[in-house]
Amino acid sequence: MKTLLATTALILAFSSPAYAYDKGTVAYGLGYVEVFDDVNNAVQGNVEYRSADFSKDTIGVEGFSWMAGVEADTNTSGYVYTGLLYDLPLTDKISLTPSVGAGFYREGEGKDLGGSFEFRDTIEVNYKLDESSRIGLSLSHKSSAGVHDRNPGVETMQVVYSQNIQ
Repeated sequence: MKTLLATTALILAFSSPAYAYDKGTVAYGLGYVEVFDDVNNAVQGNVEYRSADFSKDTIGVEGFSWMAGVEADTNTSGYVYTGLLYDLPLTDKISLTPSVGAGFYREGEGKDLGGSFEFRDTIEVNYKLDESSRIGLSLSHKSSAGVHDRNPGVETMQVVYSQNIQ
């Protein structure tokens, strides 16, 4: 997780201004839990609201949006979270969207992450289909970041479709 956060910080420091989400957006994800392990594998669905860029007017830097979402998997695990994302254009059609968040995890029959309060960091690559929609691939890591005694973490890969709603 520290490596992902450091990489994200470097990208932000040396990037050009982002075009960000200019309207509220809903992102739908479908993917696979424990992509690097053969234990507690499951199919996961995700729905996430992404706000329009709020940062240009409030902090003078473009590209930041807040997000809130819910995810559930076939192991009856669930996660409700909120956080921040940064939208970085790489080309006219492709963007990189790192995000960090925190929320509450329900273990169900899934992996024991050590407690209910967990952090989630994600890196997503998107392809802009048109002015209002994108499709992409995301990789997320969820763990307690050392808040709990037990901190194994879990990685999920998803295909993500996002659509403006405003």
